[in-house]
This record gives sequence, structure tokens and C-alpha cells, in this order.
Amino acid sequence: RCDLARANVSAVELGGARFAGARFDGVVLTSALIEDAVLSGAGFRGSDLRGCRFVGVDFTGADFTKTLLDGARLYECVLEEARFIGTSLRGAELEGCPTPGARFEGVDLTEARLTQMDLAGAKIAANTCARTAFHLCNLTGADFTGAVLPQCSFRDCNLNGVLAERVDFAGLDLAGTSWKQARAAGARFDGASLTAADFSEAQLSWASFVAADLRLARLDRANLALTRLSRAVLDRAELVGADLTSSQLDGAGLRYAVLAHAKLVATNLEGAALRG
Repeated sequence: RCDLARANVSAVELGGARFAGARFDGVVLTSALIEDAVLSGAGFRGSDLRGCRFVGVDFTGADFTKTLLDGARLYECVLEEARFIGTSLRGAELEGCPTPGARFEGVDLTEARLTQMDLAGAKIAANTCARTAFHLCNLTGADFTGAVLPQCSFRDCNLNGVLAERVDFAGLDLAGTSWKQARAAGARFDGASLTAADFSEAQLSWASFVAADLRLARLDRANLALTRLSRAVLDRAELVGADLTSSQLDGAGLRYAVLAHAKLVATNLEGAALRG
């Protein structure tokens, strides 16, 4: 088993290398390019991998505990059962990397970009997310409880079934997201971009969507009781069978919105723009 612990091998280029189970703990491997390598079970605890580029690398079961991966690029790498505990991924890019069974705890994802990543069931609050861009990611069933998400974006992500009660998504880019059956009671979406978002059957009572852009959104059978939708733009949105009991829709745009079978008991529609 290869042992390169604490070695300094910066700026190397490796293609097709096989280092399964190798020890790279404490190694300095900055700005390296590694392609199509097998590093399953490898240990990178406390290593400096800043600026590295990994393409098609098998990291199954690898240990990245307290590893520096700032500015690193991981493209189509296998991260199954990998451990990212206390890892720094500031400004990193991860794209198309399978992550079944991977652990992300205490990870710094500030300004990171994650594209087409499977993060189903992830505990988002266990990590630092600031100006983090999630694009086309699978976050089905993720737990956002207590998450702080300043200037993050989740464009075109799958958020079906997430737990996000009382979480603040205000002002975020959430266009094209799917929130089917999400539990987001009391969540805040004020001023958020939610164009073509799908909240079908979501639990959104007491949530706030003040001045949110919900054009073309689907809220069929959603629970919107006591929800604030003041000045929200809901043009061409679908609210078939939605429960809008005691909700606030004053000043909202509802041009060509579909409200068939919606429950509008004690709903405030003062100044709302209705057409179609």
C-alpha cells in the first residue's frame, strides 16, 4: 500500500494511476491534474489539495477529513461512501459526481458550485453555505432545518420532500425548482425568483412569499393557509385545489392564473390583478 503522507508533490500530472488504499495524509498536492485514476479508500486527512483538478477519478470510500480543497475541480468523480468532514471546498466546483453514502459534515462550501450532484437526504445546516450555487442537483428529502443560506442559488434543483420549516430563502434564485410535498411551513421566500417552480402538495402554511416571482409556478393542492403572498407575481400560475384560507394576496398579480377548486375562505384579494 502506497504511503506518501506529508509528501510535497505539487503541480504533478497523473493519468490512469492506481493508488487504491494509499495514504496521502498531510500531503501537499496543490494544482495537480489527476485523470481516470483509482484512489478508492485513499486517505487525504489534513492534506492540501487546493487548486487540483480531478477528472473521472474513483474516490470510493476516500477520507477527506479536514482536507483543503479550495478552488479544486472534481468532474465525474466517484465519491461513493467518501467522507468530507471539516473539509474546505471554498470556491470549488463539483460536477456529475455520484455520492451515494457520502458524508458531508462541517464542510465549508462558500462560493462553491455544485452541478448535477446527488445530495438526496443531505443535512444542509451541517455545512457552511454562502454564495453557494446548486444547479440541477438532486436534494430530494434534504433537511434544511436551521440552514443559513446567504446569496445561495438552487436553480433547477429537485427539492421534493425537503424539510425546510421556517428556513429563510428570501431573495434567492430558485427558478425551475421542484418542491413537491415539501414541508416548508413558516419558510420565507420574500423576493425570491421562483419562476416555473413546482410546489404541488407542499405544506406552506404561514410561509411568506411577499413580492416573490411565481410566474408559471405550480401550487396545485398546496397548503397555503395563512400564507403571505402580498405583491407576489403569480401570472399564469396554477393553484388548482390549493388551500388559500386566510392568506394575503393583496396587490398580487394573478393574470391568467388557474384557481379552479381553490379554497378562498377569508382570503385577502384587495388590489390583486385578476384577468383571464
